[in-house]
Amino acid sequence: EIGVVVVVSVLLCGMLMKSFRDSYKEKIEEQVESAAYMVANQIRADVVNQVEATGGFDGEAYRRLCEIMENSFTMDIPFYRQLYCNILKLSEDGEEGYAVAYLDQSIGAYFPLDETELEEVKEIYKTKKSVWNDEVADISGTYLSIKVPVFNRTGEVAGVVAVGVETYVLDNTLFELQKRVFMSIVIVVLLIWLVSTEVMSFASNMNLYKKN
Repeated sequence: EIGVVVVVSVLLCGMLMKSFRDSYKEKIEEQVESAAYMVANQIRADVVNQVEATGGFDGEAYRRLCEIMENSFTMDIPFYRQLYCNILKLSEDGEEGYAVAYLDQSIGAYFPLDETELEEVKEIYKTKKSVWNDEVADISGTYLSIKVPVFNRTGEVAGVVAVGVETYVLDNTLFELQKRVFMSIVIVVLLIWLVSTEVMSFASNMNLYKKN
């Protein structure tokens, strides 16, 4: 009987973990998406256009973009400390892309974007819709990322805001949850075993009493 309880408990644990992982990921995605649009909705297209690909990083436009990102991602909130944010743009001919500003204020622009990011930026310029990427990898880690459009006054895309969070945030949370659930299951199984032992002992004693 204890074996059956253990097997059922493990199966239920697995189902709960999958359900929680999906729900938690959705919650993280909502927060990341909200953060991206919070930045994008404050940026004017002309400010993005004033920051050149290979210069202009001491200008008013660049400082304004950095100010928007810093004010949006206040370090008083732990979740925001785990986010990155980049402002991206396509070149005039639409064939290459580059970053014009970073939340961490890295110096200069990376040019051109890698193939994956470039295709995502092109898609946003074309469809005017956000693009998700569940696994953006670079030398600093692996990220869950979203890119959202920045519109000009005529409704055309003039830039892109990219926001992401390291996937270890999700993995660590799930690991801690799994430990707590496992310990809870162990305790429940032990309680069931103790109760079952007492019940069987009582039943056995009752049978002996009746026979006597």
